[in-house]
Amino acid sequence: MEKTFSKLRNFNVFMGVLHLVQGLVMLFVSTSVIQTISEFQPTILQYFLSFNTDTRSLELASRELFELPFGVLVSSFLFISAFAHFFIYLKKDKYVENLKEGVNPY
Repeated sequence: MEKTFSKLRNFNVFMGVLHLVQGLVMLFVSTSVIQTISEFQPTILQYFLSFNTDTRSLELASRELFELPFGVLVSSFLFISAFAHFFIYLKKDKYVENLKEGVNPY
């Protein structure tokens, strides 16, 4: 059983490093190498109801909130995943203790 937990700890370190490298590559590619990815920045809109005083009714209105740098957003997911794997590795004793009880809080 300890061998399995040791393999799991090694897996978390490996996956943390892998996700960190993937995040760095994605960030580099999305901001500098492939122009079409860095240009893809959809505008995030907010839709809401606005009261029109002329017609005395609610009407649908919208406004631009911000542009979303899509490549940066995708790479941030990989960084969050890397952080989670490293966090599990750093808390390995508590993690193994919980797994022995059949609980995975992470």
